[in-house]
Amino acid sequence: MLDDIKKFPDMCEKAYQPTEIDTKNIRNIVITGMGGSGIGGDLLKAHLRDKLDIPIIVNKNSNIPNFADQNTLFFVISYSGNTKETIKAYEQATKKDCKIKAITSNGKLKEKIRNPQNIIHQPPKNIQPRAALPHLYLPMLATLQKNFGLKQTNIHETKKILQEILEKNKPKTKKQKNQAKKLAIELKNTIPIIYSHTYLKPVAYRWKCQLNENSKTYATSNYYPELNHNEVEAMYKNNPQIKDLAVCIIKDNKPKKQTKKSINASKTVLKNAKKILTIETKGKKRLTKTLSTILIGDLTSLYLAILKKTNPSPVKNIQKIKRKTQE
Repeated sequence: MLDDIKKFPDMCEKAYQPTEIDTKNIRNIVITGMGGSGIGGDLLKAHLRDKLDIPIIVNKNSNIPNFADQNTLFFVISYSGNTKETIKAYEQATKKDCKIKAITSNGKLKEKIRNPQNIIHQPPKNIQPRAALPHLYLPMLATLQKNFGLKQTNIHETKKILQEILEKNKPKTKKQKNQAKKLAIELKNTIPIIYSHTYLKPVAYRWKCQLNENSKTYATSNYYPELNHNEVEAMYKNNPQIKDLAVCIIKDNKPKKQTKKSINASKTVLKNAKKILTIETKGKKRLTKTLSTILIGDLTSLYLAILKKTNPSPVKNIQKIKRKTQE
């Protein structure tokens, strides 16, 4: 897992490759993927929510939206190419004559897609799907930016910051100067609850998933301002249910005034949890801020797994459930 995380900056640079596609008469975009293959859709939707004039729907289900038709750009994402729900969704999209573009490394999905031009990216094989995130997200982003006339990201600048983060948080760096190690120590023996806002919402969800899968730690996530209208009500003093909660707030390094106000207001009750940790984004551009915070989360989940003396790579419960659902 550490070797895969070390490749993160290079993967980002290699994966950010646009493909020419026909966007004529496209009225909506649907992205289908499960687990590690589906988070790219969440990131794409958050990144482009205020930039595109057509809706983006993330479908984490075997059944696709009823409105999908020949005017739908349909991204189908499966690292292995064998995800049961994703293949079924692909078959439905084919029957509805959607404009299908795929990202897959191999498997049944690749076999079913007869036109190779409909595969916009093939990730390298033998990577944990969740560790292959750049390959499952950035080809879509680059392609949409190019074909919808949006400004392209300078991925080389982003890579530079990602490399700096890796250097500062490498295993040999002592905990005093290692942000990911310090976070892992803080999260040990807690239930992490990850909060974020606006475009960082899927980043918080990624942290939650990596803590689940790598650290084998129960964690959950929520986002501002929504959590201020429900979840905070449970954060009252002496509530035994929150005594083990570690609230991790992921925030933009230059938050908007209203966002800053929402976060600060919530801290008046969040202080009743076991601890509050704040993680600020790094960089100036939205993509850099997103990817750099994801990398810190990936490293934190790895170091927490080490502290818990658990192997981060196997996902035994997930595989057990997959076997049972395929019987």
